[in-house]
Amino acid sequence: MLAIQAAFEAAGAERDWASLYQQDPRPAEGALFRVGAIPLLEAAGVGPGRAVRAWDLAATARTGTRDPDWTAGVLLRREHAGGRLVVEDVMRLRGGPHEVEAAILAAAARDGRSVMVSLPQDPGQAGKAQVQHLTRLLSGYPVVSSPETGSKATRAAPVASQANVGNLAAVRAGWTRAFLAELADFPSGRHDDQVDALARAFDALGAGAHGYDTSMGWVGHLGGLQRAIFGIE
Repeated sequence: MLAIQAAFEAAGAERDWASLYQQDPRPAEGALFRVGAIPLLEAAGVGPGRAVRAWDLAATARTGTRDPDWTAGVLLRREHAGGRLVVEDVMRLRGGPHEVEAAILAAAARDGRSVMVSLPQDPGQAGKAQVQHLTRLLSGYPVVSSPETGSKATRAAPVASQANVGNLAAVRAGWTRAFLAELADFPSGRHDDQVDALARAFDALGAGAHGYDTSMGWVGHLGGLQRAIFGIE
């Protein structure tokens, strides 16, 4: 059975697996992401723009009947002309820490030094140490990191809004089917690693299509300004 599941996953057919073997049919169109609104492009059709490769990290290899999370790295570009968002590449793997590190370094080398790398920081000292270690390994590349805040659906909602009005496209490639299937399954699907990485990439680009700040950090700055000017506590 594990071999059958692996074959479905390799073909990007996780939804078919869930329907046929898990009695968990899911709507093709999607709940949060309307994947039918996401056009597919050839790689040559992507225009120049700012890009980021964002990661959702896991470090557990698949063994026996376990179905662990994936490490996923999504390369997202915001085109200069028109501000369209394009998912150019998705990397996924299940492996131990050394394999994950190797994949991150290989992706950075392939993407080039103009592409930002965005890493999640887990809570606690271990999370800080992991980010520091990866940042040192990525010396010479632009690296940003931040903790995850809010629910997964809340983090994904801004980029889903762009997708649902046709402002998110994806390159047609071997990874595309599995990527769109995960978006369609979200938030009830078995895995959401690619969605998490996509949401992080969108946030790292800064409010998506037109470069506005979506972080809501201005709320804290406004509070500080009010206290400074008006003495409001």
